[in-house]
This record gives sequence, C-alpha cells and structure tokens, in this order.
Amino acid sequence: MRHIRLGLLAVSGAAIVAGSFSFTASILIPGVIDAPAGFANASEAMKPVDAALKANAEAFQPVAFTPTALKSLASDPFNPAALRLLALQARGSGDTEKSLALLRMSDRVSRRDSLTQAFLIEGLSEASGANVREVLASYNKLLLVNPSLQDSLLPALAQIVLLSDGRKALTPYIRENAPWVDRTLRLAMPVEDGPQAVVDALDLAFPEGSILVSPALSLALIDHYDNVGDNDEMRRLFERFSNGAEYLLDPGTYKHSDQSNRYGALVWRLPREAQAGFELLGSDGDEPYLRAFSIRGSIPQPARKVAFLTPGTYEIETTAEEGSYGSLPSLEVSLRCLGEGEARPITSFRISPEDGATVTASQSFELECDAQEIVLTAAPMPDRETGELIIQPLAISRISS
Repeated sequence: MRHIRLGLLAVSGAAIVAGSFSFTASILIPGVIDAPAGFANASEAMKPVDAALKANAEAFQPVAFTPTALKSLASDPFNPAALRLLALQARGSGDTEKSLALLRMSDRVSRRDSLTQAFLIEGLSEASGANVREVLASYNKLLLVNPSLQDSLLPALAQIVLLSDGRKALTPYIRENAPWVDRTLRLAMPVEDGPQAVVDALDLAFPEGSILVSPALSLALIDHYDNVGDNDEMRRLFERFSNGAEYLLDPGTYKHSDQSNRYGALVWRLPREAQAGFELLGSDGDEPYLRAFSIRGSIPQPARKVAFLTPGTYEIETTAEEGSYGSLPSLEVSLRCLGEGEARPITSFRISPEDGATVTASQSFELECDAQEIVLTAAPMPDRETGELIIQPLAISRISS
C-alpha cells in the first residue's frame, strides 16, 4: 500500500491539533510530572492524568502514572483513560502490538473517548500493514464527537482519498454523507490526481443512479473537467449529479437552478456587476427569462453555457424586447464547437429591438461536433446611457439528422 502518514497528534490545552507526537524522547525524561495522590476513587485520579497529558504532551510520562492506572482498573475495569495510559506506556517501551491492543480495548469500552481515538489513529497509521478501514473508523468517531477538529484533521484525512484502499474504505461514509466527508473530498481536489481520485470514490459509493454531493463539490468537479477540456466526463458527471439528461436536451432554456451555479459551465453562467451584466428573473411558477443591462455605457460580460447537441441540422430562435429603461443596441447569439484546441465558430446572429418592439430572430446551422458553447453578448449603451434587454428562452430545434 502506498505509504501516507495518516496520524497527527499533539495535545495542547483541551484540543488535539496538527503535529507529530513523538514519544521516544518525552516518555523517558524522569521526574517532570508527579503522579497524583490522595484520591479515594482511583477512577477520579485519572482525570488529572488526562489534564497533565493535554497540558504538556511532550513532557508527559505514562510510566509515572502506571500505579494510578492499575488501581483505577482494579476498581473500574472499564476505565478508558487507564487503558489508554497503559497503551502509551507500552508504546514508549517499544511494544506497539500491546499498545494497539490496549487502545482497541479502550475504544471498545468508550467510543467517545477522543484521546483514545487520536492515539489509535497514530498507532494504526505507524503500524506495518496499516488497516485503513480501522484508521477511518477512528477518524469518524473522533470527528463526530469533536467536529471542531476538522481544520486540524481533514488535511491528513484527505490523503486517504488518493489510496485505492482508502477510497473503498470511504464508501460507507460517502453514502451516509458523514459530516466530514464532503469537505475531505474537496480538500483532495487540488492534489495531483485528486479530481480523478474523488470521482473514483464517488463512483464506488454510487455505482448506479444519482451521485449525491454538495453544490461546492459538484461545481469543483465540473469546472475541473471543463478546464481540462474533458467534455465527455463533464457531461457524465452532470447527468449523475442532477439526473440532468432532460435538461441537456433543451439547452436553450433558463432554469432557476442556474442561479445556484452548482453545475458550473453546464448551466447558464450569468456574469453580473453593479453597472452591467445578465440576471435571471421570473417567479418559481413562471418560465424564467434573462435581463441584460448596461448602466452609463458599462460593458456586460457575455453569458454562456455548454451544451451537448448531437450532430445534425438545427434552427435556433430567440425573442428579445426593450426593457423599462430603453433598449440595449443589440444582442448577439453565437454557437461554437468545443474540443481539442480553440473553439470553432458554428453560427451567430444579432437581434436589435427598437422603439419598444418585440423582435424574434432565428438562424439555421449544421452541427458536426458533440459539445458546444452557447454565448450571449449584449452590446453596451453608447454615450454613457442606460438600457436593458429582456431575453426569452432560446428555442433550439432539430430539423434533420
């Protein structure tokens, strides 16, 4: 198995924070911390032991507290802190097998003991033939009890996504949508081979039907495959994320979901600034429409989306009308073929409403490519004037094969 360090332990105050906890030097320094005394209940005596561990991990010496731990177990055999302390002593003396056995016993006694889970992660990840499923189980218990530790633990946990065994072990947590999973997958995205590893993990968890992911993760994945020009994978993911095949067959329509931007280039990208842009209007019960606007001559950035029309002969038609503040000079509708290299033009036409008129324009075109980009470009107002256009959905119809 590819070796990746999965554990990270340093105990500081009440929180476990990122770092490497090395016992080899700190355990053998004598006389730094004295064992507590004067406790009638040996189980209660373990509380200041844990406090000492959290307060100064590097100076902590398990051997100094062994009598306290043994007395505690004599009166309370199910004390996880005592079992954990004996595990740390065994680890300090080099007996990693005994240390892991004691940590597993502490885990069985109390699955909510955060220190046990943290040391178990460290011990398992350092052991030869580390069991990634067991490591993940401890991460899950630790993060469910202490969600505030995500910032410290998830960067290391994200490395598991890069392992084939790790992706298999993640499957139940992805299906259950464990509260730490989505962020873990997103943290794996910037790593080399990370996007493909994330996709492989999702395909393992959801071999059929829809893949359930957050808007942020679906956007990151679709944007990645858009940027690298892998249109086939971009389309496949969109369909798995959204059951979006029907939407893809009608690419000229506008959807209220376009506003969420969770599907990146596969829904309308509507750039909008204070002085110019495009925006989606209309109530949920009505068919949405676009408004393009320009204030004092500002230039709107084009609206665009990717489509997957099959090759053949088509006609594209759109209707635009002047808005309340006067009409923009024109709207250009253009289509381009996507593929390797630069996008190739397919067709374009302009529409120019005047004097409050509603104008419809159309264009026929031959299509030979499998992936296309539709672009709407609104001309700015001259002489620093203000204007707008109301744009109805594009009608794209197939004329022949």
